[in-house]
Amino acid sequence: PRLGVVKVGLMELNAGRYNHHRGLTHALEMQALHSEPEIFELAAMPNVSQPWDIYQTDWKAVLWTQGNIYYTQKRVFYQSAYYVDKIIAENWANEIIETELSCPDDALHVISGRCPDGDIVVRVVNTSSEVRIITLDLNETVCDRLAITSLSGDPQQYNTLTEPEKIAPVNFVQPVTKPRQRLNIAAYSFALIRLCR
Repeated sequence: PRLGVVKVGLMELNAGRYNHHRGLTHALEMQALHSEPEIFELAAMPNVSQPWDIYQTDWKAVLWTQGNIYYTQKRVFYQSAYYVDKIIAENWANEIIETELSCPDDALHVISGRCPDGDIVVRVVNTSSEVRIITLDLNETVCDRLAITSLSGDPQQYNTLTEPEKIAPVNFVQPVTKPRQRLNIAAYSFALIRLCR
């Protein structure tokens, strides 16, 4: 039998940093990739894990200091881009939903999808230095609460051995009280909003 042709392309997301700016950039990359599911099925990050306090003092020792998981002999801790992937994976939405957004300065980047269990998730990246307010129009959506995960911080900051959770996700739940629900999106943040039934 004749074998079929499989199209394979390698999408590797490189960076020269491991701070929160890299996390926000990674969130934008994932938004773009997931908005084209018929083209991109999988993406990967190189240098997933790196030893701490070796390459940080001399970045020329390795071309890309960009680990997302750092470790010593006694501890493991995570950077912003790791949390972006974790948040997306824990709220996987394999069916992309058309989303309308009006933002005067392109500071917000939004993508929505439906999870296998039927819940809808909205992912928002705010690249602005200011808090932004969004309004979710829930008129045709059955949900009683919003489960929100937000990852925000100074773009130049990163987690260290002494401050391993300086930048880490914060989770909270907001009851749905009206068809048009207003939410604050923190400055320099990646937020995932799950519409729970």
